[in-house]
Amino acid sequence: FVHVPYNCYPTADGHLIVACLGDAIYERLLTVLDAPELHEPPLRRQPARLADKVRIDAVMTRELQRAPTADW
Repeated sequence: FVHVPYNCYPTADGHLIVACLGDAIYERLLTVLDAPELHEPPLRRQPARLADKVRIDAVMTRELQRAPTADW
């Protein structure tokens, strides 16, 4: 996949699919996640997110596990 984040992530009680199919959707995602490391300026563009996919997936997993699926 060339879109990051784009994965099925665990939540506190299940799973949630996140598919950021562009920079505008990524910006919207940032409004609901309390993860300052995802706000780094280079990550605002898809090429940087693709290059940092492993770290972004780890942060997404950590953050989404903090609440149940219905809350997200």
